[in-house]
Amino acid sequence: MAISSDLIYMGCKAGSVEIWDRKKQQSRVEILQTGTNDKVLCMALNANEDVLVIGTSTGQIQAWGLS
Repeated sequence: MAISSDLIYMGCKAGSVEIWDRKKQQSRVEILQTGTNDKVLCMALNANEDVLVIGTSTGQIQAWGLS
């Protein structure tokens, strides 16, 4: 899980990342697909909160621009 000032990013077993609005708490904003079915094991946001980096169960690392 990674938390920005506005959003919560949660990794899923099926290789996706769910994005939730922190203010609405239970309102899913978007689902990002990693392109694999690997479990998302870790993630981090950069200091500007515009890049999300994830690591999967097979050792794959992906970086996504969020702006």
